[in-house]
Amino acid sequence: MKQKILMIVCCVGLTFLFGWWLQSAFHIQQNKLCSESSLVFTDVLQREKTLQIGRVFGNYNPQKSPNAISGAEKSEWCDQDFLFYRDSTRTLLDSLFRTTLLERKIEANTAIRCKWNGHVINTSSDSIFYEEAIPLKQFIYRIDENPDRNIMLQAYIQFPFGTVWRHSLLMWIIVGGWLLLLGSITGGYCFWYRKIQRVAEQELQLKQKEQERLVLNQQQEEERLELQRQQENLKQHQQELLEKEKRLPIPEPLIQDKRIKWVELSKDLFFNEEHGDLCYKNHTNIRLTENSLRLFCSFIQVEQQKLTYENICIDVLSRSIKNGLSKTDRDAVANAIRHLRTHLKQIAVIKIEPIRGIGYQMIFLNS
Repeated sequence: MKQKILMIVCCVGLTFLFGWWLQSAFHIQQNKLCSESSLVFTDVLQREKTLQIGRVFGNYNPQKSPNAISGAEKSEWCDQDFLFYRDSTRTLLDSLFRTTLLERKIEANTAIRCKWNGHVINTSSDSIFYEEAIPLKQFIYRIDENPDRNIMLQAYIQFPFGTVWRHSLLMWIIVGGWLLLLGSITGGYCFWYRKIQRVAEQELQLKQKEQERLVLNQQQEEERLELQRQQENLKQHQQELLEKEKRLPIPEPLIQDKRIKWVELSKDLFFNEEHGDLCYKNHTNIRLTENSLRLFCSFIQVEQQKLTYENICIDVLSRSIKNGLSKTDRDAVANAIRHLRTHLKQIAVIKIEPIRGIGYQMIFLNS
């Protein structure tokens, strides 16, 4: 925000500075045009005499009016006096003045104020124009020492801004320099501002990525701790089951008892699904419970005693795998297999072998 305010202050300051410089250049060029217009008006006075009087028929004799005024000035007075008789409003002089300025590519509003025989003559009826216009050099013609008989001619000119602009190379340079400098400052600020924005966006993206990484690490840590808790709980539960389990010797008459439904899995290996009892050679008896019992039952109920990871997750562990097997699901399956192997360790004829990428298979070695 501070940089933006500083940029605006610089632009405003430069605008005032160049505006003052442009105004000074305008007045300088206007004065130059006034000087040139004064020279043009002097030439126009001679042209008017040539057009209105033509050739000179005689010379003025200064002895007829002896005083300090030169004969040339008295001759000029006579010429102007004659021109007033020919054109009392001096509209021809004004027209010649404006036409000559246009020939020199100077567009301006002009008017002439004359004094003759004690009367003031204006070529323009707009009195406000004489107050706003610039008066040029005044021409006074004398015939004697009486000021009332003096003839005065003075041109007034007003330049439109466009006329001064077109004739001033300095004004073009000032405006070009102002636009160039202003554009450089604005462009530099825009470039800097965009660069700052890009840097801020990159920092924001890095912060977001860092936050996402922290959240992901936190989630992974929570999952790890949850899995660790589950494993500890499972181990504790397994130990409790092992403590509860007892080796129950199964005498031969018990096998023959019709009230207990035994299933012969292989030679000398019997299984009672109702109680989870597994008896081998009438002297080794173990009892399976919960997940171990459900997993063992699932193995003996399928063809070739093969179970996939998905079967174990869904049918035994009751886990949802809508989005596919996760690492947690595979770890839970491995834990269930490990617990069943621990229970079956006393019966060497039962093995559980992994099938890579598929699942597990239960094998009876004495089949």
